Amino acid sequence: MSEAKLKPKPQRGARDPANFGMAVATAVQAMAQGNADPEQQKLALRWIVEQASGMYEFQYYVDPREEAFSLGRCFVGQQIVGVTKVKLSELMRKQNAG
Repeated sequence: MSEAKLKPKPQRGARDPANFGMAVATAVQAMAQGNADPEQQKLALRWIVEQASGMYEFQYYVDPREEAFSLGRCFVGQQIVGVTKVKLSELMRKQNAG
Protein backbone atom coordinates (compact mmCIF):
# COMPACT_ATOMS: atom_id res chain seq x y z
CA MET A 1 0.00 0.00 0.00
CA SER A 2 1.47 3.36 -0.98
CA GLU A 3 1.30 6.33 1.34
CA ALA A 4 -0.57 9.39 0.17
CA LYS A 5 1.74 12.34 -0.25
CA LEU A 6 0.59 15.65 1.08
CA LYS A 7 1.15 18.53 -1.26
CA PRO A 8 1.96 21.80 0.49
CA LYS A 9 -0.58 24.51 -0.07
CA PRO A 10 1.12 27.36 -1.93
CA GLN A 11 1.63 30.37 0.28
CA ARG A 12 -0.22 33.43 -0.92
CA GLY A 13 1.57 36.73 -0.96
CA ALA A 14 1.23 38.73 2.24
CA ARG A 15 -0.62 41.49 0.40
CA ASP A 16 -2.79 39.23 -1.75
CA PRO A 17 -6.50 39.50 -0.98
CA ALA A 18 -8.27 36.49 0.48
CA ASN A 19 -10.41 34.41 -1.85
CA PHE A 20 -14.17 34.44 -1.46
CA GLY A 21 -17.24 33.32 -3.32
CA MET A 22 -20.87 34.32 -3.47
CA ALA A 23 -21.79 32.74 -0.11
CA VAL A 24 -19.04 34.61 1.74
CA ALA A 25 -19.73 37.92 0.00
CA THR A 26 -23.44 37.59 0.78
CA ALA A 27 -22.71 36.69 4.41
CA VAL A 28 -20.26 39.55 4.98
CA GLN A 29 -22.60 42.09 3.36
CA ALA A 30 -25.57 40.83 5.39
CA MET A 31 -23.49 41.05 8.58
CA ALA A 32 -22.42 44.61 7.71
CA GLN A 33 -26.06 45.60 7.18
CA GLY A 34 -27.09 43.98 10.48
CA ASN A 35 -29.42 41.38 9.02
CA ALA A 36 -27.30 38.22 8.69
CA ASP A 37 -28.89 34.99 9.88
CA PRO A 38 -26.91 32.89 12.39
CA GLU A 39 -25.26 30.74 9.70
CA GLN A 40 -24.23 33.81 7.71
CA GLN A 41 -22.77 35.37 10.85
CA LYS A 42 -20.68 32.25 11.50
CA LEU A 43 -19.54 32.05 7.88
CA ALA A 44 -18.59 35.73 7.76
CA LEU A 45 -16.65 35.59 11.02
CA ARG A 46 -14.91 32.35 10.03
CA TRP A 47 -13.86 33.88 6.69
CA ILE A 48 -12.59 37.06 8.38
CA VAL A 49 -10.50 35.12 10.90
CA GLU A 50 -9.29 32.23 8.75
CA GLN A 51 -8.98 33.78 5.30
CA ALA A 52 -8.88 37.58 5.46
CA SER A 53 -6.56 37.75 8.48
CA GLY A 54 -4.63 34.61 7.52
CA MET A 55 -4.40 33.79 11.21
CA TYR A 56 -3.68 30.09 10.71
CA GLU A 57 -1.28 30.55 7.79
CA PHE A 58 2.49 30.30 8.08
CA GLN A 59 3.64 33.88 8.68
CA TYR A 60 7.29 33.66 7.57
CA TYR A 61 8.36 35.55 4.45
CA VAL A 62 11.88 36.15 3.16
CA ASP A 63 11.14 39.85 2.70
CA PRO A 64 10.83 41.43 6.18
CA ARG A 65 8.25 43.93 4.90
CA GLU A 66 6.04 41.11 3.64
CA GLU A 67 6.43 39.31 6.94
CA ALA A 68 5.52 42.45 8.90
CA PHE A 69 2.45 42.97 6.73
CA SER A 70 1.41 39.34 7.22
CA LEU A 71 1.89 39.52 10.99
CA GLY A 72 -0.18 42.71 11.16
CA ARG A 73 -2.98 41.00 9.27
CA CYS A 74 -2.71 38.01 11.60
CA PHE A 75 -2.84 40.26 14.69
CA VAL A 76 -6.29 41.48 13.65
CA GLY A 77 -7.53 37.88 13.56
CA GLN A 78 -6.01 37.22 16.98
CA GLN A 79 -7.79 40.25 18.42
CA ILE A 80 -11.14 39.15 17.01
CA VAL A 81 -10.75 35.61 18.36
CA GLY A 82 -9.64 37.04 21.71
CA VAL A 83 -12.80 39.12 22.01
CA THR A 84 -14.94 36.06 21.23
CA LYS A 85 -13.30 34.16 24.11
CA VAL A 86 -13.15 36.83 26.83
CA LYS A 87 -15.02 36.01 30.02
CA LEU A 88 -17.78 38.61 30.10
CA SER A 89 -18.22 38.37 33.88
CA GLU A 90 -14.56 39.31 34.43
CA LEU A 91 -14.81 42.15 31.92
CA MET A 92 -17.91 43.49 33.68
CA ARG A 93 -16.17 43.27 37.07
CA LYS A 94 -13.15 45.22 35.75
CA GLN A 95 -15.35 47.89 34.20
CA ASN A 96 -17.37 48.30 37.40
CA ALA A 97 -14.20 48.51 39.52
CA GLY A 98 -12.65 51.21 37.33
